[in-house]
Amino acid sequence: MSLTRSLEWGDGRFPTARAEPMARAVFAALGGVVEIGAVRAAGTRLLPDVSVGAFLEPRQDDLRRLL
Repeated sequence: MSLTRSLEWGDGRFPTARAEPMARAVFAALGGVVEIGAVRAAGTRLLPDVSVGAFLEPRQDDLRRLL
């Protein structure tokens, strides 16, 4: 998918039909990175033993800045 300007709108915005798949791709990748960080911080390789919420709790400001 190309990250070019919308030919329909001409103002740099993306039509919703194109923006949603791009947003899903970005947030899916971010979710994967966060999950990997949570696993590393927990010191285990068993996902049932990992809490992404507990990992993100002390990192709320960092996550807010990133988003």
